[in-house]
Amino acid sequence: MKLPQRFGAFVIVCLGLVGGVRAGADADAAMAAVLEANQARNIALVAHDLNTLERLLAPDFNYTHSTNFQETKATHIGSLEKGLHYAKYETSALRANVITPDVVTLNGIFDQTKGKEGEMKSGQYLFLAVWRRNGNAWQLTSFQSALPPPVK
Repeated sequence: MKLPQRFGAFVIVCLGLVGGVRAGADADAAMAAVLEANQARNIALVAHDLNTLERLLAPDFNYTHSTNFQETKATHIGSLEKGLHYAKYETSALRANVITPDVVTLNGIFDQTKGKEGEMKSGQYLFLAVWRRNGNAWQLTSFQSALPPPVK
C-alpha cells in the first residue's frame, strides 16, 4: 500500500516532537537558511510577489488553514492571482527544529491582514511549517495554522 506524501510530513513532525537531529554548524546553517526563507515568504506575500512564492513553495505544498480549508501550491497562488491581497504578514516567536539535514520545522505566530479590496480581515494565528531542502534551496512543503487558545 502506497502512503500519501502528507503522511511523510506527519512522521517527520512526530519525529521532531521526540527530538530533532542536531549537528552543530550544519544544523545552525539550516536553521538560518529556513529563517531567511520564511522572511522572504513574508515579504513576498505582502509585495504580491508571485514569482518568489512560486520558488519558495514546494511542488507538493499543502496549506491547512485554521478553518480546515486546504490549499495546494496551485490553489494558494491561484487565490492571490484572483485578488487575495496581504496588507500585513509578520511572523514572531519562531522556534526552528532540525529534523534531518534537509528538513526543518518552524513553529511560531503569524499576524496578518488579508482579503480582497474592501474586505480585509486581521488575525493572529499559531503555525507549524515544514521546510525541505531541494538542491540548494529551501522550500515550504507544509503549513498548518491554528487559532490561539482563548484568553482566560
